Amino acid sequence: MKPHRFLPVTLRRAWLAALLCAGMPAQAQEAQQLFIGGSQGSSAGTYTYAGQIAPLEGARVGQGWFRKTVASWLTYRYDTDLAGLPVQARAGAAGIESGWGYAWDGEQLKADVSLSLGLRHTRLRPDALRA
Repeated sequence: MKPHRFLPVTLRRAWLAALLCAGMPAQAQEAQQLFIGGSQGSSAGTYTYAGQIAPLEGARVGQGWFRKTVASWLTYRYDTDLAGLPVQARAGAAGIESGWGYAWDGEQLKADVSLSLGLRHTRLRPDALRA
């Protein structure tokens, strides 16, 4: 079986949407934006993300209301069987989420709470596993 590369158009659209959202100015001109990103991996999968946290008017990073947008790419694999034959299933999943939250920054407490809605498109290989 030829290895399959998981780089569907959906992934490119998710990253483009995240970059467009990251380029939008915050409501407050003086508010700084925080760009986040990271990646982790194991023998069975990977997770990579990039995003932006932008304070809303009257807030600053880490204190007050904010909006966030994060695009991500997830891969994983596992052993299963298909029609009684052992196969290695592989998945690639592009995702994007966006939402709002509130952050507190005190002397003894730094916390935030947020609510996001997201979409994730998963491609599973071999295709017969989708049934």
